[in-house]
Amino acid sequence: MAFRIIDLTREMRDGIETYPGDVVGMRLDRLARPEAHGFNLSRFAKLSSHCGTDLDAPLHFVSEGSDVASLPLRLFPAVVLSAQKKAIGPEAFSQAGPLAGRAVLLHTGWDARLETPTYYRDAPFLTAESARLLVEKGVGLIGIDSPSVDPFDSRDYPVHRTLPGRGSRSWKGSSASERSLANPACLTSSPSL
Repeated sequence: MAFRIIDLTREMRDGIETYPGDVVGMRLDRLARPEAHGFNLSRFAKLSSHCGTDLDAPLHFVSEGSDVASLPLRLFPAVVLSAQKKAIGPEAFSQAGPLAGRAVLLHTGWDARLETPTYYRDAPFLTAESARLLVEKGVGLIGIDSPSVDPFDSRDYPVHRTLPGRGSRSWKGSSASERSLANPACLTSSPSL
């Protein structure tokens, strides 16, 4: 069976924005250029964990949780769902079929707002009920094209706290058009999931 590989991550570049409250997502210092030094050399001056497409390791909200480097590399069978509500409730998963051990990729269309002032405001998010349902169903990873699985103004982060504490992970800020996603699918990520 032929398949195609689609990169759902955002392009990382100097000056990319990050979650509000951080100054800049990524900044590169150019240390050498071919014209002056005969070679290119750069270093990361800043790299926020919340710029681009990011994976929340359990350690993000669970003090004894694993960090990203400790998570095993996995290839998740995935199901792709379209979700058009701001608050994505359990009903969004009612026709998804079996979810145990799968990645659930939600396409909300929010990625069309990337690099605009509205991207981090009023974005779609999962409800706490959805997080509990996905954990009960044994989902390995939930992916969404908005910047967070919780509401922007959340102070208690119920989804962030529910998923990793029970073995699921969240992957946020993906960049994919609905036409590029199709079922069946598989998902992997580097360095690891």
